[in-house]
Formats: sequence, structure tokens, C-alpha cells
Amino acid sequence: MTYIRKIASGHSIAGIIDIPEKWKSKNVEILVFPLAETKSTAAKKMHGSISLHGALKAYAAPQKIASESTAWQEAIEAKHGHR
Repeated sequence: MTYIRKIASGHSIAGIIDIPEKWKSKNVEILVFPLAETKSTAAKKMHGSISLHGALKAYAAPQKIASESTAWQEAIEAKHGHR
């Protein structure tokens, strides 16, 4: 992997990144590596954003749709008991 190596004074980079006060009076080494491109960053470059359309389809349970209107009440009763 290629990278860039640069020696610079701490004072010259103090306005760009936060460095400890004791380093500002010394020369510091700067290493720059390219960020590894992930699937999501590649998708952003191609489409401008990542679509999550259908991402939760594997978790869908059509048989539970009928019980959605009472699901909250049933969960509370199961957790706390009927009061």
C-alpha cells in the first residue's frame, strides 16, 4: 500500500489537527494512507446515497399483521402482569 510521509513542525499543523501542547515545539511525522473503500462507500459514489429499500424484508412476519393493533397492550401485560 502506498502512503505519504511528511515531517512538519508541530506549530504548522496545530491549526489543522489537535496535537498535545508539548509536541507543538517539535517536528512531527505525518503519515497519510488512503481510506479503504467499503461496499457502502462504493455505493455512495455510484448512487449518491445508500438505499435501504427492502433491508428488513427478511424480518417481516405477515401472519402477525392482524395482531398489530393489540401487540403493545399484550407485551405490557406479559411483562408486568394484568393489574
